[in-house]
Parts: sequence; structure tokens; C-alpha cells
Amino acid sequence: MTSPRLGSEHERLLKKLVLATFRRTAVPGGVVQLVGPDGPKLTVEYGGLGANDPVILGSTSKSLTAALLLQLAEEGTIDLNTPITQYLPQAGVPQDVTVVDLAHHCSGLATDATPGHMRLARGRAFRYANQNYNLLGQVIEATLGVSFSGALQQRILTPLAMADSTVENRCPETAHPAMSPRSEADCGHKRADSCGISTPTPSARQRSAERGVSATKASRAHRSFLPSPREPVGHVSIFGFPLPVRDFPAGAHSWIQAPSGATYASAADAGRFLSMLLNGGAANGQRFLSPTALHRMLHDVVPADGSPAVTGVLGESGEYGFGWIRKRFRDQWVHLHVGKVPGSTTVFVLLPALQLGFALLVNIGDFLVRQPLVERLADNIVRVLVGAPPLPIPNQWSRQVLLNATYIALLGGAAAGARALPKRTAAKLTYHALLPASLAAGVRKLSATPWPWLLRFVPEAAAVLGAGAAASGISGILALIPGSSSALKSGASSKLGTDSCRYTASRTGTHPSHNTSGEGTP
Repeated sequence: MTSPRLGSEHERLLKKLVLATFRRTAVPGGVVQLVGPDGPKLTVEYGGLGANDPVILGSTSKSLTAALLLQLAEEGTIDLNTPITQYLPQAGVPQDVTVVDLAHHCSGLATDATPGHMRLARGRAFRYANQNYNLLGQVIEATLGVSFSGALQQRILTPLAMADSTVENRCPETAHPAMSPRSEADCGHKRADSCGISTPTPSARQRSAERGVSATKASRAHRSFLPSPREPVGHVSIFGFPLPVRDFPAGAHSWIQAPSGATYASAADAGRFLSMLLNGGAANGQRFLSPTALHRMLHDVVPADGSPAVTGVLGESGEYGFGWIRKRFRDQWVHLHVGKVPGSTTVFVLLPALQLGFALLVNIGDFLVRQPLVERLADNIVRVLVGAPPLPIPNQWSRQVLLNATYIALLGGAAAGARALPKRTAAKLTYHALLPASLAAGVRKLSATPWPWLLRFVPEAAAVLGAGAAASGISGILALIPGSSSALKSGASSKLGTDSCRYTASRTGTHPSHNTSGEGTP
């Protein structure tokens, strides 16, 4: 199956759009690869990220997990309609939750549910939760008797020649009990030097050398993007400036694990995966998914309108299938998913009617400023491909200035409490204790993100919130200490009076202690 040839005008417009957006969003590096059923159509690289450089995918990892799950379902290894407690008796979810419910995010798990805190939400409607796909990974491990990383490597990554892709490597002692001990065979073609570090494959070295990079530099560059507790991966934003960030923990107790968001891939490898889907589930002479399974992946969906997982690219309306979000735009189906983690932002898009798809990867995870702009770029690429006018892209700094002004206002409001202390004790407690606590709790609830991850996603906002709460708390303590407020005020008045006397004396040429007229003395 072949896709229509991309016209030169489309190529020119897309290149201009992508490069201009990357510049305006000030990302350290970014790649867009447009593909058809027969392979790449267009690749645009920017900054320090090449098409063969892996980044952590974030939630676009769910698309790979879903493909593996449906492959096993076709083989009869996993029954999608079976309650997961038959595979995982201690799963921590209601007894009637099935494998399909997990894939559709209809298990009843709250968005911030973690392996150690399986919090349930009200009802069983769609509610996006990483833990759903973490559990799917455990189901796969329990049925196959190998690690999820080994299964994905052997069944998806290696057969698709995704040579620059890997899965976070967990030490045997931190693996889920359902997993068998890791071995070198679990890692496919990548050899584990130590827990979390892999050597680059010969193909990765060769491609890097072809781009004019020495083998040694290629090894260092490749290793810098692979899971390692010692080397930085990607960037986060600190008041608008990108700073390198190290890997986050993605083991068995983590909120984000390999099946839900800790798989690594390059844009070129992601393109191979998308080409396979556009080619009806087949690639390299091998069938990965039948047409029936592929149709179920993309079109067996549940309503998800208004969910934060769905809003962004092409609006707020959408439905969730097996690792893909389905939307309707210009009378055709668009299937997409967005990945957002500390260190990177990724977008996968399929347009089956056009026989086109693309992977968009940037090596920064800036949740409040750049990430919405990256989503806007994905939106605009879709618009160009279907013949719709692109939307304007605001400058990154215009958004960052507003955010920084908000931070300053928050800190200023907290610090102002030291000068404008409320007179009543109840008011003091409300302003200095309850207000910061309520603000922190509100941010935590609205974000639906566990506290450790909130610190990783928005470190600058967390720092400002913490500093503001500390400043407000300290001023509140001072306000409650008897006499501290009057002491502060009297001290200020005394200083003001002394300064006034000094000013008067300097104007008259006398000192307040030398009263030449004798008036006012005892």
C-alpha cells in the first residue's frame, strides 16, 4: 500500500511551519517525521535533536502497549473481556473491571491513582489514569511470564527495526512480582551494561557516523537519551529557560511506568510504528495486527469529551480507544495521542483517509508554556495536510512573561502579609495558614497529579508556591506572637522619627542633641 506523493508546495509549507514554530517556542530540539504506509515522506529536524535520537515518549507509549495487548488478544493469550482479577488477583480494582475497561480508562481508577495508592473515583465513566496501563503491562507480564520490556522488544520494537527504541530497564529486585527475572534476552538486541544503561546498537552508531558524528560521540549522544540515573535526559523549563533534567524513576512503584509512559523512541522509529499501522498492521513482511484488531484499536471507543487527556490538538471533543484518541475534523477521522513527561513532549497522529501520519518529538517538558504550543503545532500540521488554514502560534516569551508576572504577584501577596498584618486572630490564621494550605491543595486537586510528580512537571511553579507559603507562614507566626506586630510597627516608627530628626538637623545645621535655644529642656 502506498500513500499519495506529498507535493512540493506541501513540503515547503510544512517545513516553514515546523521550523518557525520550533523557533517561536524556543525548544532545545525538535523533530517532525511525516510518514505513509511505505515509509517516511518528510523529516524536519531542529536544534539538538535528530530523527534517530530517542526521547522518552510519555503517554504515546500507550499506543505501543495497546498494539502489544491486541496482538496477544488475537493469539488468544489474553481475553479482553475477562476481569483483570483473574490475571492479577491483587489488582486493587472492582471485581468486574475487565481488560477492555483498563484500555478504555473506564476502570473507576482516579487519575492520580498510583501502585501504592489505588484511589477510586466516583463512577466508571472515562477517567484517564496511568495506572490503567501500568496494570495492562502487569497483565502482559503475568500471561507471558517475561518482563513487559522484553515482550515489547521481542514482539514490536525489534521486528519493526526500531533500533533506537527501548523500554526503561528495571533491576530484578524492583520488578513487579509477576515478572520473571530480567535477562539479556529480555532486552532484545540491546545489551544491559547495568541497571538502566544500554549500549547503542551498531545501526545507531552507523547512522550517527553517516551524519558526520564519530562513533564515540554517537555512543555518548545515544546513551544520554537512554534511561540512566546518572545522565540527563531532556529538559524542563525554569522561568522560561530550558535546563537539563535527569530521568524520573519508572519502576514498579512509579506513577508512570513503561506501559503508560516510560518507553523511549526516536522520531524515525515512531515513524516506523505509524507506517505499520497505516499499512494495515503489516511491515517488513510480517503481520503485527490483523485489520480487525487494527480497526478495534482505533474505533472501539468510549466518550471522553472535555477530559484534559483529550483537549489540546483539534479541540476538546474526542473519544478514547485502545491507546488512541479519535477525533473528527474536516469530515475525516483523525487518531492521535499526546505524551507529556518531565523532559519531553511527543505527539502521534494518524490520518487514515490520507494514508499519512506523523510523529512530533521535542526534548523539553514545559507543561505550562511550551507544551500547549507544541500541541498547536500538531494541530496546524493536520490542518495543512487536510487543506485548512493553520492557526497563529504565539511567542513562547509572551506567555512566559504573563506566567512570571503571576509568580511575582503570588510572592508579593505572601510577603505583603508581613507589613499589612490583619488585626483579628481569625483573620491572621485565614490569611497566613489556611490560604496557602488551600492554594496548595487546590493546585494538587486541579492537576490530578501526585505531589512528587507535580514537582517534576512544574518545578518553578512548585518552588514559587512553596516560597509563597513559607513567607506567608513566617509572617503569620510573627503576627501571632504577642507584641511582635507592635514591636515591628514601633520600630519602624522610631526609625522614621530618627530619620526625620536627622533630616531636619541637616537642613538647619544643628544636631537634635544640641538645643541652642534652651526650649524644651527640663
